[in-house]
Amino acid sequence: MIKRLIFLLAFTMHFSLQAQEVSETDSSDDAASDTTSAYISDDLFIYMHSGPGTNYRILGSVTAGSAISVLNTDDDAGFTEISDERDRTGWVKSEFVSDSSIRFQLSELQDQLDSAQSSTQDQSDSILRLESQLRAAEQANIELEQQLEEQVQKAAQLEQQLSLQTTDADKEMFYRGAIVAGSGLLLGILLTLLLRRKKRSDALYDRY
Repeated sequence: MIKRLIFLLAFTMHFSLQAQEVSETDSSDDAASDTTSAYISDDLFIYMHSGPGTNYRILGSVTAGSAISVLNTDDDAGFTEISDERDRTGWVKSEFVSDSSIRFQLSELQDQLDSAQSSTQDQSDSILRLESQLRAAEQANIELEQQLEEQVQKAAQLEQQLSLQTTDADKEMFYRGAIVAGSGLLLGILLTLLLRRKKRSDALYDRY
């Protein structure tokens, strides 16, 4: 007898819960139905229920950090209706729904880090190219300085040769002038001697 009463009581409670689930689900359909993107809070493993409450049937679990779509919110019950990555629809506690996920933030940060490393590598390659060009320019500058020094030395040698040639030309002109002067002096002496002899000859001729 007692077993029958317990069975009837359980059977009645089961149908009562089913009726409550249907009525609450119908009332939730009238709420706002705009879907928004959200995430399940990290470091959590939560259950998804068929209605906005823990007394509703468990449909499965949702992994922490999963991307979800928010379908509806029951502020009084503190539950949010979601659609997960496996296209399942159910209700989870609103406190476990957040606008961001560390998993996705880490993914974005990793992408940014990879981009920064790629940019750093490009800059390093550019620096290496510039350093190579700088070394080449320095080597070219050294070669130009050597060529300039050689040209300066050649110019000094040419100037020295020109100076020697000028000295030799001056000496030659001096020698030529001396020869001309000596020749003129010698010619003058000879003319003087000749004129004296002639005068003497004329004087002797007049005496006789």
